[in-house]
Amino acid sequence: MRYAFLDLKRVVKRKSFYLTLIVFLASVVILNYFLYRNFNFKEFDLTKFDILPMILSNFFAIKTSGILAMFITMFVLTDELKESGYLRPIETGYSRNTIILSKLLVSFILSLAFLLIVFLVHSLAIFVLYGFFSKENFDLILIMLKYILINIPQILVFMMIPLILFNRTESDYTASLGSYFFAAFFVKILRTLGNKFNIPILLKIVKFAPSTTTSKIADQFFEEVVIKIPKFEFIRDYILGDGKINSISMGQMMPYLGISLVLFFILLAISLYLFNRKNLD
Repeated sequence: MRYAFLDLKRVVKRKSFYLTLIVFLASVVILNYFLYRNFNFKEFDLTKFDILPMILSNFFAIKTSGILAMFITMFVLTDELKESGYLRPIETGYSRNTIILSKLLVSFILSLAFLLIVFLVHSLAIFVLYGFFSKENFDLILIMLKYILINIPQILVFMMIPLILFNRTESDYTASLGSYFFAAFFVKILRTLGNKFNIPILLKIVKFAPSTTTSKIADQFFEEVVIKIPKFEFIRDYILGDGKINSISMGQMMPYLGISLVLFFILLAISLYLFNRKNLD
């Protein structure tokens, strides 16, 4: 825990950390302002309208939480190679396993912190733009937090991708590029190959992939909010019309979560193995 605390202090002291946070927050404010300026208020009761950007932002926060965690993990790991950052703690007596587990813990803490700060600014932007912040928005945040917790196994898998690549390559740039490629194209490539060449095993992998599970969790959140809660019917009708949400029950979700957890521990074992064999000289 001591090494994790020291590593956390090292990361938050970097100017690039605050620059990254400012970019995230500025994006949130700009998107809220754009929505505010370009939305037709006549279709809604204005006292309800602040709920809509909150629902959509919560939905996309769940859907992209794994990508955010992967990005934060890359941020935590950058410059370690060129600064010989791994050598100093090893020379002072920390084991390689401790270093990897600490990096994972710091990345997870910062991912949750980023998410919390972004939502505080998002809520403030809604209050400034619309002049109020309804009780329903607090209810939405609580529901969103529940689904973020449910999505933790998938978040952990996304965090392992850069952790493995950074331990396998000698280049921060190569590891970062590989992580982005995996997040953006890996599942799409498998789905395309599976459909084109009729390979069932590839389609099974896609079905239980962490990104697919995250999408199902986000859909389940959306269903709970705009279908099961009557006071949000106006949003359901506006967004969906007669459409359906492709969601599944929490009971049906358990195998997906279990597979993600197993995958996480497999990837963690691979990462520990690679780092213990890595030449740091």
